[in-house]
Amino acid sequence: MTTETSSSLPSGYDTFSAYCSDFIVSSLNSCYGVSLGISANDAMGHAITLWGVDRDDGTGLLTKIYFTDSDDDTTALRSCSLTEKNGYLHMDGYHSTLDYYIDSAYGLNLIEAVPEPASFSLLLAGGSLLFLRRKRRLRL
Repeated sequence: MTTETSSSLPSGYDTFSAYCSDFIVSSLNSCYGVSLGISANDAMGHAITLWGVDRDDGTGLLTKIYFTDSDDDTTALRSCSLTEKNGYLHMDGYHSTLDYYIDSAYGLNLIEAVPEPASFSLLLAGGSLLFLRRKRRLRL
């Protein structure tokens, strides 16, 4: 699941910020992991991991995001207020000199881990050996 570019918005949306807000909330409600693509002044892009959002019930737009950033040398959860400018959600206070904004969002489907057959076979063999060893001790 990914957002569309601002030039090809689905019907019913007149700004990227409105579509992006709905997409992010829908992805989080569907238990998807969400990664955001962010850019500053058409400079090099960056990706951050989204953990939660605040949303304005009146406009439907996101007002704050909670995220982690692998490039900020901290493991702490950070937050940023959002402001809509020119149809995009700008991240107030994310960077001291650059004006970062959300330019894409990706919903990442989380799947449950399935053990490999070799791992299961090894577990079964080990359990069988322990059972036989205990059975042999009880006979002696």
